[in-house]
Amino acid sequence: MIPYIKFINYPEDYKWFRELIKPKPSPFVETINEDIYKTWNGEALINFKWNTYGNAVIWILFMALLGCFTVAATVPQQYIGINIQNQLFIASIILGFIHLSFEIRQFIYSPERWIREFWNIFDIIAYLLPIITSIKWLQTNDLNDHIIQLFSFSCLFLDIKFLLFFRAFESFGIYFEIIIRCKTDHLFFSSLIYYYNKFCTCVLYFIITKIRLFI
Repeated sequence: MIPYIKFINYPEDYKWFRELIKPKPSPFVETINEDIYKTWNGEALINFKWNTYGNAVIWILFMALLGCFTVAATVPQQYIGINIQNQLFIASIILGFIHLSFEIRQFIYSPERWIREFWNIFDIIAYLLPIITSIKWLQTNDLNDHIIQLFSFSCLFLDIKFLLFFRAFESFGIYFEIIIRCKTDHLFFSSLIYYYNKFCTCVLYFIITKIRLFI
């Protein structure tokens, strides 16, 4: 039993879509004192909120963004058609802005803390790149070298963001924390990302070039 009144209750007319657009205030989000979340009761409260609401919604929205953009960016038009491809890019733009709204709310709540957290900046890049790339593709519909590079970078950041979601699980979070805390590994980690991106760009460019020969 958690001794926090109205901290875990949801209204009877609760609508998750309305909550995304205009969330109602609650004791859970209005509590300024963070000490209550350092107790066993606070941990139980966080776990309940995450398992009841955040876990499913965040995962579904991100997997939808990852799936829509990856399919639109990597599957040739001859297999999905230009209309479906454009619809997937439009869906990627909408889903990307939804994720950006989450980051904006966090920034409004505590700008200084948000800026100090490196992964918040990474999240912004991971969401902005697919949005910008999708808009550019819908405007030009030209598979040039610049668009291919944007596809590659966007997919890379989305894939890394997908892996970072596993930080929420204790068994994975420990290893992420070790990697992040080890300053001596930062250069190696950055170099690994750089060369992995170069490799993905070359592979994607090679595949698209071969496909063009058969069109």
